[in-house]
Amino acid sequence: MMQDNIVEFPQLNDPKVAEKVRKALQDISNQMTMIEGYRAAIKEAIDAVAEEFDVPKKLVRQMSRTYHRQTFETEVQEKDMFEQMYEKVFGNE
Repeated sequence: MMQDNIVEFPQLNDPKVAEKVRKALQDISNQMTMIEGYRAAIKEAIDAVAEEFDVPKKLVRQMSRTYHRQTFETEVQEKDMFEQMYEKVFGNE
């Protein structure tokens, strides 16, 4: 294997620094694992609501995201702007 571009990180030669980096990366990995679990739980909740109330998953996901971010007014304004622009560009096609 050829190594054209060798990048050195001399600070990692210090075992204490390397250990700090290792621990930080392990913590990051643990947090990512938790996020994966939360995402799975969110998906299950969205699926359950969609199935129980016969609502499209896309709509449930959008509503939950809007509620979480507290961006209802912004969502409505952007939708209105989109409608107006679309109608101006394409008319009644």
